[in-house]
Amino acid sequence: MTTELLATLRNDNDGLEALIMEGNDKFNYRVVLRDSDADETIVVQFRHNYFECKNIALEFLLNDITHEELKGEQA
Repeated sequence: MTTELLATLRNDNDGLEALIMEGNDKFNYRVVLRDSDADETIVVQFRHNYFECKNIALEFLLNDITHEELKGEQA
């Protein structure tokens, strides 16, 4: 079973990354918060709403997005 990646948000200045993905059988979405410099996952949170995941990602990235890639496009 594969989990589809919906969005990747990065703060390259601080070496942080957030991945918004499909959820599991109980939740619609998950957000994976990573230290990209250390190549380590810090925490995974599950939510019912995409926008909750995006808000968690923004807070984790210190509201400083240097790169945002949405499913099938680049921003």
